[in-house]
Amino acid sequence: MLKLFSILPLTVLISIGCKSSSNESELFTKLNLIYSDDFNGEFNPEFWQKRTKNWQIKDGILFGVPDFKTKEEAMKALNRDHHLGLGPVIRLEQIPPKFVCELRFKYTGKEVTESRPKIDFGHHVMNLFLKDKGYNLRLPKSETFENRKSGFELNKWNDLKVEFKPGKMIIVMNGNRQVFEHEKVTLNDRKEFTFKALDGGTLQIDSVKLWEGL
Repeated sequence: MLKLFSILPLTVLISIGCKSSSNESELFTKLNLIYSDDFNGEFNPEFWQKRTKNWQIKDGILFGVPDFKTKEEAMKALNRDHHLGLGPVIRLEQIPPKFVCELRFKYTGKEVTESRPKIDFGHHVMNLFLKDKGYNLRLPKSETFENRKSGFELNKWNDLKVEFKPGKMIIVMNGNRQVFEHEKVTLNDRKEFTFKALDGGTLQIDSVKLWEGL
């Protein structure tokens, strides 16, 4: 079943329970695989940049934990009151201007907050705030759009597929598909995703595939 919501100048298409598989794309006729990792080898610094220190590959999972246990401990060690490493942060780099990305991930913690956990597409450009049963997508200097049908849960594995070209993005999370068409669907030439976990929580990534869209 397909529902159409028009919120000028944004068009949002929602299809419940529609799954798309690897190597299939709605936006591109061809895909060029540029990176695939199931984390059974060494950490790949060519594609990953650690924004906090405590990351390792363990039992086939890229695993991040907090750098410090308390704010006081972090402030004393770092001599600052921000970017304290209380929640693990990591960046996936070399994102093509047009892409398809699939990954399986798990954020852990007690409960979601207003700003975490989240995934930034581009550097603070488009923000995907993960919420109970779904997410909020905030476009740059624009509206925030809610989804509560994609089944996101803390402390459980979630599947995410993102297709992107400037002006259009398709998010498929746990089988739920949503399409965003808007002039502010953009990375602003920042070729990165940033994953930010809850303070005191962890981030685990089981697998990732990244294609260039042709």
